[in-house]
Amino acid sequence: MVGVNHIQGHIAANYITYPELEPPFLCIMMSGGNTQIIHVKKYTEFEVVGKTRDDAIRRSI
Repeated sequence: MVGVNHIQGHIAANYITYPELEPPFLCIMMSGGNTQIIHVKKYTEFEVVGKTRDDAIRRSI
């Protein structure tokens, strides 16, 4: 079994879609009814700076 950091995987997926994206930046992650605001300091270094407990913010389409 290979260990994978779930948050880091979601952040790294953005580098495929947006190859010009480089740290540092803020990332808002919505998953499983929760929201996290993450400060991506380097490609493999990040810090959760805010989060919800039970309600994710939703994107309007």
